[in-house]
This record gives sequence, structure tokens and C-alpha cells, in this order.
Amino acid sequence: MAHFEYMTTNGGIRLEPLLSLLNGLQRKTDKAELWARVAEDLSPVLNGRLQIEAAISSPSGDHLAVCLETKSWLGLKTRRVGFLYTIRDRAPIGRIVLGKREPEGWVLDKII
Repeated sequence: MAHFEYMTTNGGIRLEPLLSLLNGLQRKTDKAELWARVAEDLSPVLNGRLQIEAAISSPSGDHLAVCLETKSWLGLKTRRVGFLYTIRDRAPIGRIVLGKREPEGWVLDKII
């Protein structure tokens, strides 16, 4: 459960820090020492080459909001993936969203 101050207020209910990462508005590098492990933990769920672009740590430091780039079709298809990751359990929590970054912002393709 997320605190209301971290939720968007303009339209659908979304976690604002994660949306900022997906839109490319923030490039935080919180907990960069864990990024290789996070990508490894997500590789069974996602196809293609994974590279973490940015991550924001929760106020408690127990979770990360992560934006990663995935390339498939010989690198021709690039998508941005967003999710919350629990450090203790080494797993994503909630939904994993996959989409592309357009000039007007990130656009959802599918939910995994």
C-alpha cells in the first residue's frame, strides 16, 4: 500500500515516482549496487535484454520503484518496464507494466 502523497492526482491513480521514471523525468540512481541483481531477478519474467535505467528508493529503503529498458527483436523493439521491487524478498510486487516512451509521455502496452 502506498501513501497518498506519492500518488498522482491528475487522472488515474498511479504511483508518481514510478510514473516520473517511466516518463524519463527523473534519472535517480538509488541503490545502484543492487541493479544487476534486480535485472537478474526479473529476467525469467521478461524476454529480451534488460538494462535498468533508473530507480527510486522508498522512504523506508525496503522497496525500489524501478524503470528498466528491454530490447527484443534483435534490438529493434525497445520498451520501458516499470515495477516496484521488494529488496528483502528479491521480487517484484504488484503489477509490472510495459510500454513505450512517446513525445507526450510513457504509454502502456500491457500489464504483466
